[in-house]
Amino acid sequence: MSCHLLTAPDHLAVRSITTFADSVRQAFDTATSITLDLSTCVEMDLSTLQVLAVARRHAVETGKTFVLSEPASGELLRLLERAGFLSAPTPVDIDFWFHGVRPQ
Repeated sequence: MSCHLLTAPDHLAVRSITTFADSVRQAFDTATSITLDLSTCVEMDLSTLQVLAVARRHAVETGKTFVLSEPASGELLRLLERAGFLSAPTPVDIDFWFHGVRPQ
């Protein structure tokens, strides 16, 4: 299995999301397992969540793996809360966003 670590840029918003989406697409073209590192990202918006949702779905559809390098926290956690992603998360959502353990 080929693995790829993809490190997101510091700013993931509408202005830069196309470049990031292209990077995700390229990672799927070359690897069967993609790990996304968002640890240095200080700005995110709904376009970030849209790309992540598409990547998650693509991974399932193609039998590949797409995971976060660490559980959602900080800016990503705040964005998930604001966008309503945590109002009724499924067990699969909890596994993806929080590595199985939802923060209290």
